[in-house]
Parts: sequence; C-alpha cells; structure tokens
Amino acid sequence: MTRIADPTLVTAARRRYISRRSPMSSVRILGFGGTTSPASSTIVALSTVLDAAREGGATTELLHAGQLAIPMYEWGAAAPPDVQRFLDATRRADALVWA
Repeated sequence: MTRIADPTLVTAARRRYISRRSPMSSVRILGFGGTTSPASSTIVALSTVLDAAREGGATTELLHAGQLAIPMYEWGAAAPPDVQRFLDATRRADALVWA
C-alpha cells in the first residue's frame, strides 16, 4: 500500500525550504523583443518584466530585436555577429521572455 504524505506537512516543509533561498537566485532570463521604433512600448513592457525578475534575484539580459541585424528570411545569407550574440544569449538562459 502506498502511503500519501500529509499535505500540511509537505506544505510546511516547502515553505521552510523556499524561505531559506531566493527562488530566482540562480535563474538566468533572456528578454527578447521590441520593434524598430525608438519609443517601443514593447521594450518598456519587457524591461518591466525583467526588472521584476531581477528584484526577485534572477540574472537578466535584454536583447532589443530592433537593434540586432538578424537575417531571418534570407536563405543562404552569411550570419552576422548579432546572430551569434543571440544564439549565445539563448543558450545561457534558463528562461526566455519574448515580447
């Protein structure tokens, strides 16, 4: 017979564990998005999300799509340095926020 733990004990143990560490202390979050507009409201919203994550202890990075030269639809085009920058940042991240 399988015994199920008392939910109140599990919840109390989980609270003690969470209180001992910052929930985002080792999380790396990449924010990617924006438009070509210098006054992009999308970047403002994305920055707000990343600011909140940083306050929670996460390490964040923002890549503004309007400032990267990424040839997404040019078949056979040579990849510029911004493509490698994007790939490297994506590989380092634990989570992605796209806007």
